[in-house]
Amino acid sequence: MPAGTTNLPSSRLPMIPLRISTAALRWIFVWVVLLSSVTSLIQASGVAGGSTRVDVVALASVEIAAIIAFATERFRGWAAVALLIVFAVAFVGSAVEGEFGARFIYFVASTIYLQGSERRFSQGQLLG
Repeated sequence: MPAGTTNLPSSRLPMIPLRISTAALRWIFVWVVLLSSVTSLIQASGVAGGSTRVDVVALASVEIAAIIAFATERFRGWAAVALLIVFAVAFVGSAVEGEFGARFIYFVASTIYLQGSERRFSQGQLLG
């Protein structure tokens, strides 16, 4: 080890490489949205009891397809657009029913962040 250096990491660099932490955040996000969508689909389909809500079933189905596509690198861009549309429709639908859909705001912010960080990595603006 050269003189004057330490085994401690530089204060400017993250302890976990940004690329790994972004990938971990993406997978957590995918699982949270997927489980939320499946729960909504089951509740709206009437399988767990109650009436069938065709509009929610359709929206949850599109959301499931889009989040699975978002997990793949090849379709991530188009899937992000589809997710943003689904989250916007779900937010408005929640508002119409008197619910404040804060989770949809979080989902939109996460989608934009993850898609933006992916683009910055691919353009070489972030080191991973």
